[in-house]
Formats: sequence, C-alpha cells, structure tokens
Amino acid sequence: MRTTLIAAAALALSVVGCGPKKQEKAQATGAGAADAHLVTFTDITQQAGITWTHNTGAFGGKLLPETMGSGAAFIDYDNDGYPDLFLVNGRDWTDAEIQAFKNGSSKQYASLVPAKVQKRGGTCALYRNKGDGTFEDVTKAVGLDLVTYGMGATVGDYNNDGRPDLLVTLLADRAVLLKNRGAADRHWLLLDLEGTRSNRDGYGALVRVQAGGKRFLAEHRCPVGFLSQSDRRLHFGLDRAAMAERIEIRWPSGQTQTLTNVAANQILKVKEPGERRP
Repeated sequence: MRTTLIAAAALALSVVGCGPKKQEKAQATGAGAADAHLVTFTDITQQAGITWTHNTGAFGGKLLPETMGSGAAFIDYDNDGYPDLFLVNGRDWTDAEIQAFKNGSSKQYASLVPAKVQKRGGTCALYRNKGDGTFEDVTKAVGLDLVTYGMGATVGDYNNDGRPDLLVTLLADRAVLLKNRGAADRHWLLLDLEGTRSNRDGYGALVRVQAGGKRFLAEHRCPVGFLSQSDRRLHFGLDRAAMAERIEIRWPSGQTQTLTNVAANQILKVKEPGERRP
C-alpha cells in the first residue's frame, strides 16, 4: 500500500511539472517505444471475398432492435480444418408490420416512418474458408439463405455426430435450429476439457493439434451470442486424418499436458492433471 501511494504521488507531481526531469524523459521514451510497436489493422473484407451486407431493418428513426446488430460465428462446417464464417442478417419490415406500427400501440412514433420505406433485402450467409486467406460464398448451396430477423449465432454439435450445427436466435420469435447434414467423409475430434488446478471448465487453455501433416491451434473460450451460448467443447476438423499424432494442452494454471496418437471421430474427455484446488 505504501509503495502504491508513493508511486501515485510521484505521478501527480510529474503531471503538474514538479517531478524530476529524468522521470519525464523516461516516460517520453516509454511512450515512443509503445508507438514503435503499435498494432494496426487493414480492411481486407473485399479482398478476402466477403461481400455480405447487414440489413438492420431500419426504415427511418432507429428503434432498439435496429441498433443492436446481429451475430456472427466461425464454424468448420465441412471438417476440412479451416474455420468458415457464418453471418446472421436482419430483414425488412413487411408492409403489414409497418402499418401495425403506425396504427397500433406505437402510433405516437408514427412520425419515424418515412413516406417511402426503402427495402434492402438480404439473407444470412455462410462463407467457406478456402485455406488461402479467401472465402467462397456457399450460402445457397448449403441452404442457409434464410430471410429472418436474426440476432444471435450459436455453434454446437447438438447430436454429437461430429458435424457442428447452428442455432440462430431471432427477434420476437422462436430460435431456429439448423442441422448440419453434410457428408461424413472427413474426420473430426471434440475435446471436452475439465480443469482441476485451473478453472473447472478449463477456459483459457491453449490447445495445439497435429494431424495428417496439418497443425491446428485453438483457445478454449466461451463464445456467446444474443440469448445464446456456443458449445463449450473444442471442435477440430481433421480433414482426411484418422488420427491426431499429438495434442498439446497448455492449461491456465501453467502446466502442459500432451496426448499422442489419439483416434479421430470421438468426443474425448480430458482432465487436467493434479488435484482440484479448494
């Protein structure tokens, strides 16, 4: 506590110009060093082949739903080892819905509706990862050209067949469960982690998998969407490899666990070594 107070006092003196000159110089040097390692991002959306546009459904003054956006999720739907991209879209209000809005219980907001409501169209979308940094739009081919007021995207293998499925939560409507009916000719692996010295679910674990000459890397996280949460198990599409030669798990506790020659097409429960901490 005393050290903290001294540091705070020194910082305050520096701000008002009463601190030592050497400290000011050190701070300037530190800022310069930070700038030299600044992380930057470049928009490569079009270059990567993603042309999808989100339709908020707004037709004038935005209401709450139109300001919330919608979901997105990575899903290796074809088990080729490359994460594909699923995007949830909204939709235009129908003429009947707009008239109900203008004449119903919300008629005090009727002035928000313009004389001519612009229709944008659009559907949900699935982009297949081609493995070279670009994506291919396969939305219609896989039957995901849905016109719905979607909000959340959730990924999970609900029937444990190794092919990840999708759940889309909607605005003021029932959720839609989309079963993956793709060919089962590629291999997969589901890892169900249990922490002991780490947190119970092993969130934060870093998992590396080597299979068939390919390397895969995933962090065990808890992805969530609108009123939804994805499968907590880690899914790896292994393509044509019938075995994972090596699996390395770096647990949040700091210890590393290694598994070798693990057969594909199974749900593998992996418990962190060591006794559970009280």
